[in-house]
Amino acid sequence: MITRKVQLKSLLLILLAASLCRTQSLKIVTVNLWTGLDYHGTLAIGAYESPEVREKRLSAVEQMLLSVHPDVVALQEVNPAARIARRFAESCDYDVVYQRVNSGLKIGSFGIPWNLNEGVAILARKELMLQFVDVWSLSDSPGIIGNSCSLHSDEHDIGLVCTINVRGVPIVLVNVHTISVVPVDAENSANLGRIVESDPELSLRREKLFAEYSHRAGDIRQELIELSDHISTVKLGTPLIVLGDFNTTVNSVEMKEFLRATKLFDAAASAGEGNIVTWDAERNTNTRFSRASVDARGSRLSPLELLSASYDDRSRRIDHVFLSRAFEDNDVKSVKTVLDTPQTGLFASDHYGILAELSIGRLLSVQPTVSDSVEQVEGSTVEPFPILSYDTDVGFGYGAKLFLLNSFGRNESFDAVLFNSTKGERWYRFVFSLPDFEVRQGKIYPIAVDLAVDYDKYLKNSFFGVGNGSKFEDREYYTREPLE
Repeated sequence: MITRKVQLKSLLLILLAASLCRTQSLKIVTVNLWTGLDYHGTLAIGAYESPEVREKRLSAVEQMLLSVHPDVVALQEVNPAARIARRFAESCDYDVVYQRVNSGLKIGSFGIPWNLNEGVAILARKELMLQFVDVWSLSDSPGIIGNSCSLHSDEHDIGLVCTINVRGVPIVLVNVHTISVVPVDAENSANLGRIVESDPELSLRREKLFAEYSHRAGDIRQELIELSDHISTVKLGTPLIVLGDFNTTVNSVEMKEFLRATKLFDAAASAGEGNIVTWDAERNTNTRFSRASVDARGSRLSPLELLSASYDDRSRRIDHVFLSRAFEDNDVKSVKTVLDTPQTGLFASDHYGILAELSIGRLLSVQPTVSDSVEQVEGSTVEPFPILSYDTDVGFGYGAKLFLLNSFGRNESFDAVLFNSTKGERWYRFVFSLPDFEVRQGKIYPIAVDLAVDYDKYLKNSFFGVGNGSKFEDREYYTREPLE
């Protein structure tokens, strides 16, 4: 009996320690799923693979999530966004928020191109209370994007913003997918020169092609500036994780400017893994489609697309996890790639994913929690106010206002106004707030409720008749009775 008690106690201690370890760390995955499309076409986009091959790739991602079971997952190139995001959420037991971005002309899922409904998604363990916050537009392309309606013809890029709640501490997540461009450098400029010289007709357009190349290279800088401006609106000191497919390396001029402006730091570098590769042109066989000189239908690419294909021969890290300074370098426990080995000869994507594990014990000890952030009002308040008035139009007015605060110890408030007049004016207003509107101002809270009912019957206009024969004693009153 003593032995069994000791064994049971040891088991309980082990389970408790495992639970504490779980709550003291946060495992995050970001991965570009790859649509497998060439983005050429009107009625349909050219596809490099069969539906059966794509299903095998998605199943490999699904198995990785079930095996690693990260706390948070950021996905890019989710196509179709709604179906794939919901599928992963259901099969892996996550909450999910998704945003369709690039899909052409669609009402709901109907429209063209019929096989393009691409977007981004954030998944999180259900106990983390994932909440949608905003969609940050990073592109200046015209049109409408959305889950219910999409009307655009150019690429659009966004940051999907959500929050999670870790033991009362809110953490902001931003899932980013930026434009893919070829940076201006000596090697790329030389490659474009060779492409132009290979065709006499292109030689006539040389100056225009180089100008367009330079202009496109500036698009990534502009998107990162937009992202930086959005990040500046997040309250200083807020735990912030910005992650996703940035389509550029941390060593690029644009990324250095972005990190300097936002004061974010690279989790991989903090873990000593700054040299890991997520775009592997040497090993990942799916990258061959981006490196080819023809599209999925066999048509030759344009000169700038050929330049992009040659640039994609370079292996590099273009997927990142960036952290705000609410975190510290030693909070990063590990960073490694996932989906970096083929399953039955097939890679899950043309990108490798990144798995970052963060230690959050220190963060939880120094950050104000949601419950701590909303002040608890001491005691309750009852404030009655009598109302007396007189007006020649409405007559003698009488009523009362009653304000109750924290009667049930929840920081709730109840505000009521009852007013009548001898000539028929009526005003009844009831407002319930949880927590009270003024108590919660400037505080962090997980949810707030304001319920207001307002009925206001009042004299609107007087009508005496038409023409010079109208008399005052014929005056008629017209009232308005809004109920909101």
